[in-house]
Amino acid sequence: MLNFSKNYTTYKSLHMGPSPVVQSTYTTDGRGRWFPLTCRPRQRTVIVIPFRDRDDHLKIFLDHYVPILQRQLLDYTILVVEQQDFTRRFNKGVMFNAGYKTALSMTDEDQVPLCLILHDIDLLLENDRLTYECSQHPTHLSVGIDTMEYRLCYTLLFGGVVAIFGEQFNISNGFSNLFFGWGGEDDDFRGRLGEAGLFPVHHENRTIARYSMLTHDQVEKSEARVYLWLTGPERFHCDGLNSVEYTVDSIHYKEHYVLIKIDMPTDFKTSSMCLDCFSGGLKTKTIQKAVNTSTVNSTVNNTVNSTVNITVPEICKMT
Repeated sequence: MLNFSKNYTTYKSLHMGPSPVVQSTYTTDGRGRWFPLTCRPRQRTVIVIPFRDRDDHLKIFLDHYVPILQRQLLDYTILVVEQQDFTRRFNKGVMFNAGYKTALSMTDEDQVPLCLILHDIDLLLENDRLTYECSQHPTHLSVGIDTMEYRLCYTLLFGGVVAIFGEQFNISNGFSNLFFGWGGEDDDFRGRLGEAGLFPVHHENRTIARYSMLTHDQVEKSEARVYLWLTGPERFHCDGLNSVEYTVDSIHYKEHYVLIKIDMPTDFKTSSMCLDCFSGGLKTKTIQKAVNTSTVNSTVNNTVNSTVNITVPEICKMT
């Protein structure tokens, strides 16, 4: 077990402190990638962190994880993807999609398989026997979180920390680009994995797959999360990696991570993220589905077998 203080609110000035200690058996390419000198890892691990206005959490994250990743003898890069636009609510799906594309551009053709760790910045691993590698199935790692009494709050939960091969992420068309605010994008992603013929699983050992959550302000919920989740199968092929649109504002190669700052289109309605799905059939029809919304997440009204009319999301509606 790892020993660390949970008094995270006292870390406000940590970003001014020293860098994490590096093991003598490790070296770097100077562009955020670290790898051991004593062995050749079987995977290349890229930890993708969607980010905005969490500088204190980032410092805590690096101090906590750099020693763990090096003890695990991983070939790793920590990739922080920052949403620049503060006029819109946070879009974690776009950050993950941009992170995957960036990770792919950093991977040589002759390298070992790319393993993505899709990671919320506020989760700290409690037991470093949980190795940050990918396995046969996309795996939900954060099955136990202290603030949830180390239990899954619902069976289909697939957010927090997920390990997935880059090839699997590509097959599933990545994340939806249409979830703004908190909630829904992770459930939608799990559904995409199923649509792609993959089999997402929870980590089997819940005694080591345990995390502590850093305190943070509550993020505004995604108003359209239920509607988007219900239309997931219809949007699977047209809303994701193949439609994501963003501009790389800058890339900064820090000692222990890579920071990529991105901007989303000013007019979201005319971007490929809306037009690819909603300029055709999905725009002109209403989809009806019966669903037990209690399986979505605990924030959704528990209306059993309710029928919901699905139309174009507000973010994509033309005025």
